[in-house]
Amino acid sequence: MLRERITKIYSYRGNLWKIAFSRVKAKYSNAFLGVFWAVVNPLLLMLVITFVFTFIFKAEIKNFPLFVLAGIIPWMFFSSSLFDAAGSIINQRGLLQQFNIPKEIFPISVVLANFLEFIAGFCTLYFVFLFFNFKIISLVPFCLSFYFCIFCLFAVFRLCFLFLM
Repeated sequence: MLRERITKIYSYRGNLWKIAFSRVKAKYSNAFLGVFWAVVNPLLLMLVITFVFTFIFKAEIKNFPLFVLAGIIPWMFFSSSLFDAAGSIINQRGLLQQFNIPKEIFPISVVLANFLEFIAGFCTLYFVFLFFNFKIISLVPFCLSFYFCIFCLFAVFRLCFLFLM
């Protein structure tokens, strides 16, 4: 049964990519900076957090802005994917009633769209770390692999909960 569901989802992979790209386009179509907002948003958030913790709370951590940026980008991916995927089936129930497509397409497309934004932010993070020539850049692949394992487990349990409803 699981293998049949996965093959059915795989057969809709073209639609999955179209939905994911349309989500990204729709999200940034009315924005002033467009898709560059996926890069600017974490940088602005990093500046605010750095200002608060460096100048107001007087935290003296070496390279604090880079550590903040390294935490903000994965967190934004995780939180937006979780929040958007939780309501994606309910928000798209009109399409589910009109067409015979797997329900899993919508949460997967949301996570895929947020992953495309994550890649843009991660590229920014990677180039910032390369610019400052930090050795911590070697930890990024390890942290990302650990993060994706945790996220996949959480997504599976969340999807199981959604299917039971």
